[in-house]
Amino acid sequence: MGKPRYPKAGVVSTPGTTDATPAYNTSFRIALPATIAAAAKSGEVITVGGALTYQACDERLCYPISIAPISWQVVVK
Repeated sequence: MGKPRYPKAGVVSTPGTTDATPAYNTSFRIALPATIAAAAKSGEVITVGGALTYQACDERLCYPISIAPISWQVVVK
């Protein structure tokens, strides 16, 4: 797995402070480059998994940090 690439975040006010904080307030995509081993065979199914750690906020407060498990199945061609 390579290093994730995040889009540029916007800047919002943090609830309860006057601080400006980088945040995503619209849909966005995170790119994560991956390399499949040369020994992988055509038709083989590879499961790629991990976890996404995030924190949601609204106009009044920021909620506790959450972790969401994520996974994809990739078919080698």
